[in-house]
Amino acid sequence: MLKEKANKAGQAGNSYVQMHYLKEILARLTEYKESYYNKGVNFIAEDINQLIEAARKVRAEAAKEARESRRRRVKMDVSEMEAQTGEQWKELRAAQTSALKSILNLCDTIDSKGYGLKDGRSLANEVLQTAVHFLAYIAIADGDLTELESQVIKDYLSVGRAYAIDTEASKKYIIENPQFAEEIPSFMDITKKFDEALIEAGERSEGTYDTMTGIVTLFGYLGRHFLYESCNDIDINKSTALYEYLLHLNEYLEDNGCETEYLGEFQEIDSEGVAVTGSSERTGSDKSLEQLLQELNELIGLARVKKDLNSLVNLIKVQKIREERGFSQPAMSLHLVFSGNPGTGKTTVARLLAEIYKALGLVSKGQLIETDRSGLVAGYVGQTALKTQEVISKAKGGILFIDEAYSLTENRGEADFGTEAIDTLVKAMEDNRADLVIIVAGYPEPMERFLDSNPGLRSRFNKFISFDDYSAEELLLILKSMCKKTNLSLSSQAEAYAYSFFQKRCDSDTFANARDVRNFFEKALVNQADRLAHIEDLSDEMLFAIEYDDIKDMTC
Repeated sequence: MLKEKANKAGQAGNSYVQMHYLKEILARLTEYKESYYNKGVNFIAEDINQLIEAARKVRAEAAKEARESRRRRVKMDVSEMEAQTGEQWKELRAAQTSALKSILNLCDTIDSKGYGLKDGRSLANEVLQTAVHFLAYIAIADGDLTELESQVIKDYLSVGRAYAIDTEASKKYIIENPQFAEEIPSFMDITKKFDEALIEAGERSEGTYDTMTGIVTLFGYLGRHFLYESCNDIDINKSTALYEYLLHLNEYLEDNGCETEYLGEFQEIDSEGVAVTGSSERTGSDKSLEQLLQELNELIGLARVKKDLNSLVNLIKVQKIREERGFSQPAMSLHLVFSGNPGTGKTTVARLLAEIYKALGLVSKGQLIETDRSGLVAGYVGQTALKTQEVISKAKGGILFIDEAYSLTENRGEADFGTEAIDTLVKAMEDNRADLVIIVAGYPEPMERFLDSNPGLRSRFNKFISFDDYSAEELLLILKSMCKKTNLSLSSQAEAYAYSFFQKRCDSDTFANARDVRNFFEKALVNQADRLAHIEDLSDEMLFAIEYDDIKDMTC
């Protein structure tokens, strides 16, 4: 076990995670030492002392590296929170409280199933205590904990539990333990093991760590809202402290292959308060509208899609001219339904459309955020609204593309939270209508049922873009385009066989449109490599030619 922990410490991608594993090693070595002392085996205990000392030195170096990496100044953008009305804040706080209660109840379940803390203490109380420490750590970053900050912490974390919130004790703890922000909370590993047990039992899909990621998301909201509600003017030291704490939790999640917390509203600044790094979001390109429309119109196939989107762009352009001349215009919904089978280019078109909307001045960034049910729905009460809101925050200024959106309304039993995600999306479409576009995609009939599931959906998604299946001729053109991008070419016999293959695939029950082409292309590359590997004197022409022999064994 120690060897495994040592390997993980050595392979950790950053000093924070490395320190976490070293802390575990030190704790286990200390247990071994005490065990051998109790048995009177002092010479073995002395060897362990040497190991402990060595581990402490390594951990001290990791802590030093972590502190060095934290010498930055970060400002938090609060414009989204400033835009919230009193009623919206009330709803956010209710969702936050619900998520906290859900996490604490889950901690009770973890305790009851034997996954909790080894010393028998309540895991829920451990989470609450860490949350108090966390908010106190942010508060004293500018020097002290005010009465207002202390009261906000109590308001946030008082959820009817038999746990006494002592903010002064937390302040003292933070001062005496400056390494607090450099350590991963002990409950992170515990919740990870619990999630893994659920995955192994088949109660969760592979790689789904809802408990662990849910806690990090909750801490993110607690920290952001605490800063905004407790400070008239948010101190740079406080926003930096919040960012650093969330950052090292993110690094732990990333190290364990989990989805990370969104930190796009934080921006590093120099000593004079000037931004030195841009947003973490990938924004759209700076291509002109004409260039983007040319890219759209040069896509293979998709005749109806091109016609509909060109008409939509023309409508928007004319409407903007009327507005510029002072004429009132009816409200126009930019949200879309992409209806069609898999592999018909929906994501490609959505990405182009995000940039087109930016070029038209309809959105500020032009990025595309892709998600599906798993990216919006959490496993526990209250978490789905926060998880969905986080995805929405990433998409603001661009397009949120929800694939297989109908899965949010599929009947999955009483414990399903898809409707909570839909309610959050509908509200966001209203609150952020000036700088957020949502595209929902899926099969035609299920998408109709999806739109009927909530009274607010049908009125907001009133424009359908239908994606037809590709023909065999179009699939062959896509294949030739793939070959051209990698300097490959099809022999005439290979091209004829590929066309025949795609004709048969078009009539298959498992037809997957352009995905079939991608699979065909990748298999052809493997087969070509197997054929060429046995030839000693290879010409350039041979290296870049796909022959009939490379594809003749492919069947439908």
